[in-house]
Amino acid sequence: MKRIILPFLMAISYTTAIAQTADTDLKYYNMSFDIDPDVMALSAENRIHFAVSDNNDKPIELELSNMHSVSEVISLSADTKLRFEHSNNKITVFPNGQWGAMDSISIKYASNESFGKC
Repeated sequence: MKRIILPFLMAISYTTAIAQTADTDLKYYNMSFDIDPDVMALSAENRIHFAVSDNNDKPIELELSNMHSVSEVISLSADTKLRFEHSNNKITVFPNGQWGAMDSISIKYASNESFGKC
């Protein structure tokens, strides 16, 4: 069992989104994962809660490995889908207008590939 868990722990640790925008103050993450050990696949949702002090109409940039495909990004405060770009192990999320002083988004993604059996 340990041999199966190790690739997933490595994948999960690399999927953590970290705010890269200077005007963004990260408050907390709510992360959930669904792991299918039969096919070595991962799907996840990260709910990210943050405060924006300045430039609240600018996109925020987060780290997310290209080994995952993002299915959607949703503004939790407005309950609307947000436009995003995912490349070079980063995801850029664009606000619909402006971010709120306190805001939150949900990023849903899944692994592009199986991690193979060890």
